[in-house]
Amino acid sequence: MHRSTENRNIALFGGAFDPPHVGHALAIRQILDTNLFDQVWVAPTSIRPDKVSSADDADRKEMLRLLIKDLFQDEPVVLASHLIDHPGELRTTIDELRYLKQRHPKHVFSVAIGRDQAEALPHWNAFDELRLEAQFLILVRDGAPVTIPAGINATILDPSSVAWMNLSSTEIRNRLLSESFIEGMVPHVVERYITARQLYRKEKQ
Repeated sequence: MHRSTENRNIALFGGAFDPPHVGHALAIRQILDTNLFDQVWVAPTSIRPDKVSSADDADRKEMLRLLIKDLFQDEPVVLASHLIDHPGELRTTIDELRYLKQRHPKHVFSVAIGRDQAEALPHWNAFDELRLEAQFLILVRDGAPVTIPAGINATILDPSSVAWMNLSSTEIRNRLLSESFIEGMVPHVVERYITARQLYRKEKQ
């Protein structure tokens, strides 16, 4: 991604996206509907060596590209590859924010996370620095109330005002392993890609 001289408010939405599904699409929709951001940067993380059942970086990146093109073609949603492009370097959120702020000093970045991640923030690396420097957007996945640590600069979405869905990539991988259907859980373009590449099948384990 090229260095920009424009001031922009950017929402960072990271994850394994293994595979990306309609729950992720709804999370992106939640971010867009806040009207707080000029762009949403969707950033797949580099897979850890111990996650042997996962699709590789190239496949997850391509599935995300397909999802964005299919569902958000006319909206300011960008596939950001900085985490995959720098495996081992941007291990933590604070590393990622330092890198992005150095490359894009005029942008303001907010990190979009879910309830579980928000409640675990005190255990994140460099939490004291994050509390001072980072902005967070707390997304809605299951409609449960959110309790965040004191002093966190966060916008919390109201479950009654947004669409949400409790769906996980783990559930989709398990359905594929058991040869169950995933129609309606992922966009058709992603489903076709998974089928063509035979991802998440028993023989891949």
